[in-house]
Amino acid sequence: MPSEEEKAKEKEAQEAAVKQLENEEFQTNKMEQKETRIIEGFNDPATKAQNARTPETRERELERERAIAAKYEAETGKSVDVRAVEGENIYVDGIVKNSAELKFGYSELNVVGIMHLMTHQKIQAEDVWGAVPMTPSSIKQLVDYLNQHPEYDPDLLYVAQRWQEGNFSAIDDEHNYLHTRLQGNKGAATGIATDKQEKEFVLKYFDPSVAQELGFQ
Repeated sequence: MPSEEEKAKEKEAQEAAVKQLENEEFQTNKMEQKETRIIEGFNDPATKAQNARTPETRERELERERAIAAKYEAETGKSVDVRAVEGENIYVDGIVKNSAELKFGYSELNVVGIMHLMTHQKIQAEDVWGAVPMTPSSIKQLVDYLNQHPEYDPDLLYVAQRWQEGNFSAIDDEHNYLHTRLQGNKGAATGIATDKQEKEFVLKYFDPSVAQELGFQ
């Protein structure tokens, strides 16, 4: 018969073994949870795009940014800030210069951001920054994109379809709705731009192709 001391030691060893097993199970569960989160992350389109970028990709982007900056600096005599990330729109001082092959991002909020910049062409406001051309071709691209994403807020498609019909009677309110979605705290629209103001905006900020499409040249 084992002595009391031996029984105590055996019980202590069993308890230690149980604790070790529980700890191993806990660590395994943590790893499984972490792996699931990683897999979910990799399945996200934005994460996939980011993970696909390499030092070589960034170098190509930098070369393109330098070339675009040189082009606009030669035309205007002013230094410009260019962002030309692959898979995204090219921004020159926050402006998408033309409406060819617009990119709408990977999420509903990305689309809201592009739509918000499109409205700047047609509003009066004390403070706005950045713009995307509001043209028949850019609006069509937007509507086509939103039709491919029925999971997005249906109000976005409703607004885009109003624009496609040439209805900009509430563009100031639509800007402020989009502005609020982006949590903007200044730059609310105070009215709708006149035809003259819109033409001046287009000629100042966009490539000639935009003015030509809109009949301003």
